[in-house]
Amino acid sequence: MVSSPGRARSAAVVVIALVAIAACAFALRSVGLEHVFPAPGVVVFENGDGPYHARLAHYAFSSFPRALTFDSYLAGPLGGAVPWPPGFDLVIAAAARMTGAVAIDRVLAWSGPVLGTLAVFAVYAAARTLATAPLALVASMLYAGFGVTVAYSIVGGGDHHCWVGLLGAVWLALALWFSSPRASGWLAGLALGLAAVRALLLLSWSGSLLYVAIADGSLLLVCAATGDERRLRLLGIGALVSAVLVAPVVWSFGEISGGAFSTIMLSNLHLTIVASLGVLALAASVDARIRPDASSPRRLAALVVAGIAIVAVLVSIGPIREQLLPALRFMTLNDAAGAGTVEQLPLFPLFGRKPLFPATVYYGAWVYALPVAPVFPLFAARDRSRSVPALVLALWTTPFTVLAVTQVRYGNDVGAAAAVCFALGLGAIVGRLRPRIGEAGAYAAVFGLAIALIVPSVRDLLSNVAPTIEFLRIGGARGDTMIADSRGTLAKFAQQVRAVTPETAGFDGAGQPEYGIVSDPNIGHSLRWYARRPVAADNFWDKFPTWDLASGLLLLTSEDEAVEHARALRARYVVTMPSQMPAGSLGQRLHTGDGRAGEGRPRLERLRLVTEGPRGGVPLLKPYGMRVAPGVQPYKLFEIVAGAVLVARVTPGTKVEAEVAVDTPTGRRFPYRAQAVADANGVARLRVPYASETTAPVRPSGPWRVRVGDGPERSVTVTDADVESGAIVSVPGGEYDGRGAAARP
Repeated sequence: MVSSPGRARSAAVVVIALVAIAACAFALRSVGLEHVFPAPGVVVFENGDGPYHARLAHYAFSSFPRALTFDSYLAGPLGGAVPWPPGFDLVIAAAARMTGAVAIDRVLAWSGPVLGTLAVFAVYAAARTLATAPLALVASMLYAGFGVTVAYSIVGGGDHHCWVGLLGAVWLALALWFSSPRASGWLAGLALGLAAVRALLLLSWSGSLLYVAIADGSLLLVCAATGDERRLRLLGIGALVSAVLVAPVVWSFGEISGGAFSTIMLSNLHLTIVASLGVLALAASVDARIRPDASSPRRLAALVVAGIAIVAVLVSIGPIREQLLPALRFMTLNDAAGAGTVEQLPLFPLFGRKPLFPATVYYGAWVYALPVAPVFPLFAARDRSRSVPALVLALWTTPFTVLAVTQVRYGNDVGAAAAVCFALGLGAIVGRLRPRIGEAGAYAAVFGLAIALIVPSVRDLLSNVAPTIEFLRIGGARGDTMIADSRGTLAKFAQQVRAVTPETAGFDGAGQPEYGIVSDPNIGHSLRWYARRPVAADNFWDKFPTWDLASGLLLLTSEDEAVEHARALRARYVVTMPSQMPAGSLGQRLHTGDGRAGEGRPRLERLRLVTEGPRGGVPLLKPYGMRVAPGVQPYKLFEIVAGAVLVARVTPGTKVEAEVAVDTPTGRRFPYRAQAVADANGVARLRVPYASETTAPVRPSGPWRVRVGDGPERSVTVTDADVESGAIVSVPGGEYDGRGAAARP
């Protein structure tokens, strides 16, 4: 029997080890901070959801406790309901207010490492329901080092999934303790904790029903099978409490995308399903009380029948039935984002789809054990004192594992459960080694094995530690290093866009913006945040009715059709970048040829290059293996204009050519040429997009040089006003006299 001082020393060792693991978790998630804070006062987020959370947190901070629920900069400038619930952004705003921070983007940038580190403690608590303290430490260490959990909580990520990861880990710990016989005296408190975490997750992620189905479903099945009337009753009451807590927020929203029972936004559907879960759990508790001697199969059969009845009632409701299709498309990768989003690719080659990165990037060598992770809790289930929470863990892990294998985005959600499962698997090894090398030796061996298998997951991260250490040593970056990587390059270009385009109203939530920008959806959130301009298509993909127009504009081949699409979107500017666009598409012709004539295609005469760069920057897709030819700029900004019309009156059939040399801020020069043949009335018209007198960064080096037939060149001045309004500009010199000859001036 261990003495009290011995237990105290053991507890102290565990606390020290757990704090050390948490410190390592924070350090891992801080690698690369030199790219996040490349210059004083500048914060650069990963190109993804972080920049849009920066916008929402910025609004929540200044308007606390109100959140932005309708954003006129979405589907810009037409506006739309914010698809995310406000929970995460309000948490960030509240943290900034409590700490006295004024730079809300810095608080958001550090939220990932902080929340990811806190999750380490939750994983330890979850593992302690089933494993010894050393094995629980192993579980915490694995979670701390999984590449996928690090990626979702990296400094500068700014994504709500770091908050979801923490809530998921806490939910797992509460669920396992709730089902454990050791916690019978704390059940009411644990049920209240489950209700709070469930409500927080509902308020933070529109995909929270996934956790409700898997997490609550696991508890419900096990408690029903064991006939645990008390736990079923508390689970049901807790679900109803969660619905009551969330309902006022849902009912405060205005019109939302997908309607009142939307699957893509927090809606009445979430309330209905959570409340239905509560009713089902309460019904199961009544059944357990009425039939205390019923067998597990009979109890489960009754639960299934009741569940089917509830589902049938829900599906019979038209608005709910209609919203099941978008959810199904997302889960089966048939939505707009499915085939082209990295996080929706499979973990291993699957169904003809291949991952972009090796599977070991996400979990190290542990990834090969992930498909069988749900089996490991069954080792603990042989012990009657641990069998119930072990079954809950197995049921919890199974669907999340399937989802993670098919879409790596769910790797973060299975991270906590997988870490506990792997620790239980190592526990079986400890049992084998203990008789041979002793308990200390056995635990030392599994610790070494756990570390060895996790190393491939963090190898690349560790190789980048030196620049971070140097950044901390000198107290910042040496000069402006934004263009050193792809995300900084994008942020820098967005700042250029802001500098060269007219300000728009409504960024702080009041007013209607005057125009929008069309771009590749993958950079939409970043453009909106750094450039402070409305964007027509973004990382929300097809959640808005403007999606098809906006995402397809750069794929068109007809300039007239593209201009019509832009007019419908109220878009004034177009951003292009190197990407795999079809040959001859508008995006390809603009980015590689500046809209000039070539390869049998006419020039584009309604889009003028306004700026490009930044010079020496890294294109967005280059880190993903895309080859970019030397000299190709990372980004270009084009303005949609009416185009000035150069008019020359000459002999019918005479060829008229106009040319100007255009200089860009990156030091590049290219010729833009236009030509036309005079019609039967002796009129030649050439629409041109560039003004020779302009304040734009991209500008001609002189006036337009116009040549009529074999005659001498004539200089023509075109102003910004001419280009923007579509004014007619006469070409000076000889004019056709209508009798078959050009008159002398």
